[in-house]
Amino acid sequence: MNDFVREFGGFLVQAVISYALIRLLLILISVRIVRVSVDVPAQAIPITVEAIGDQFYCYDKNKNSFLAQGRDRDEIVELLTKQYPNHTIYVDGGDPADIKRFLENK
Repeated sequence: MNDFVREFGGFLVQAVISYALIRLLLILISVRIVRVSVDVPAQAIPITVEAIGDQFYCYDKNKNSFLAQGRDRDEIVELLTKQYPNHTIYVDGGDPADIKRFLENK
């Protein structure tokens, strides 16, 4: 019986030490991930532009999702800058006439 208790005690000590080391490792990894994600430079978002009447509609080209609506380029830029402050946003699609009108700010 003493051998069983001694072996079981050794097993428990190893299990506790292993658990503590794994938790410490996970904490260090999560801190590293947070630090890396903070240091990532601004990301680029390609947008497509669509003009309907006097409004421009901008969509994320990669996600095919709506981003902003406005009367002119300046209004769209202001909205997108507020929504995505650390991103570079560029026109990468849409009807050429709509893009030209958008870029000329008309």
